[in-house]
Parts: sequence; structure tokens; C-alpha cells
Amino acid sequence: MSEITTKAFMYGDPKVFSLEGHDHSGEAHEIVWTCAYSPPDDDDDFRAIIGTLHGATSDASFTVSVGALFVETGVVERSDLDANYEQYLEASEALETLYSHARLLCRSVLAPLNSDADIPLEPPSIAIEPITYSDTDDAKDSEDDS
Repeated sequence: MSEITTKAFMYGDPKVFSLEGHDHSGEAHEIVWTCAYSPPDDDDDFRAIIGTLHGATSDASFTVSVGALFVETGVVERSDLDANYEQYLEASEALETLYSHARLLCRSVLAPLNSDADIPLEPPSIAIEPITYSDTDDAKDSEDDS
């Protein structure tokens, strides 16, 4: 494996999937940043990435889910990238940009609730996992194709 670079991906086609904010009276809890990525496709040089930022302050709770296409820049050989995808993803500037997008949206969700939540500029540690599809998803896709 070569040295992990921050420039393995370009960030493109951002989407907002969901925004939630609620009044909350109680204890604040840790802000959680998670990410899921689509499986590789030999015909494409990109994958879909979905990030979710969730947390609660003493006065509000929030959940924001955003996604984007992360396009391979060609800086890393495809075999190395596929073998170490999560490490390259975690180190990437593209993932940091996705977090910044989610963070900005959190501020927008919390503002009407008069929350003074402090969402950190730097992303918290992240849980990364592949997107998994159920058997019912495969069966539905087969039905749609017919």
C-alpha cells in the first residue's frame, strides 16, 4: 500500500437526504459522524457516499444525512484504492467537505430552535462501512428490470 493521500477523490453532485431538528431538554450527548459507501463498479470511477451527522445538545437534537459522488482522481492506483478504500476515504478532503456540508445544514436546522449548539469545525472520529443491500432489494431490482 502506498502512502495514504488526502486527494484520492473529487467531491461532486452533493445531495441532502434528510434534515431533522427537535427541541430537546436533557443531557447533551456526543456528536456522531457516520459514513457509508457504495460497492465498486468496474465500469465507473466513482462511488456514492452517504454521511450522517447526529447529536444532541442540552436544548436540541439533530440528524442530517447528506450524500455525494466521490470520483477517483487517479492519484492512487485502482487496485490499491479498492483494497484500502476505507483508509483513503477517511483521510480524504472530499469526506471533510461532506462533513462541512452536513455541519452547515445542522446549523440551519438548529437555528429556528434557538439552539446554541457548538458543532465542531473538525469532523469527529467517523464510523465507515459499506452500504449493504438486502435480498429484497435485489429481488425488487430484478422485477423492475423485467
